[in-house]
Amino acid sequence: MIPPGGSEAPGLRSAPPVRCDGQDRRGWAAEQRNLRRMHLPLIALVLIVLALCPAGAARAETLTYTCSYDSYSNEKGVHKVQDPFKLVFTLDTTRETAQSVGPRGPLNVDLLYAPEGGLTFVEAVEGGKVLVTSIDRAGNSVHSRNIILQGRVSPSQYYGSCSKR
Repeated sequence: MIPPGGSEAPGLRSAPPVRCDGQDRRGWAAEQRNLRRMHLPLIALVLIVLALCPAGAARAETLTYTCSYDSYSNEKGVHKVQDPFKLVFTLDTTRETAQSVGPRGPLNVDLLYAPEGGLTFVEAVEGGKVLVTSIDRAGNSVHSRNIILQGRVSPSQYYGSCSKR
């Protein structure tokens, strides 16, 4: 029998509480405190990075404009389009960059915003061809081609509309 307040044998101390995996609880608690201290700088760094991120980055998205044109004009007058004529543009709202997506793959194009709303895509193609597609806030669109064929100007404009998704 162990006397109250005493131990089995004089000079022996009782053993510290032990976890089921055999580790001393006091050592485990100290280890947990050290881990927390080590993680504080990491947590602070993450919070600083999040605070410095622009608010717009959280709303980053890629928009796709699909445009269909049903009529066009050239030096001979206004005509109905015989075969379906469609253009597709993608717009990265974070980087404010755009691409024209065609059968040969994506091609970088310049992006211009209209102060009153709407936007314009400008594409310079080999051979001095300039293609300009403007889209207003309502989705109405004009696609202009300024091309030189056989040394002569061959302008045309297509009229239609674009959907955004």
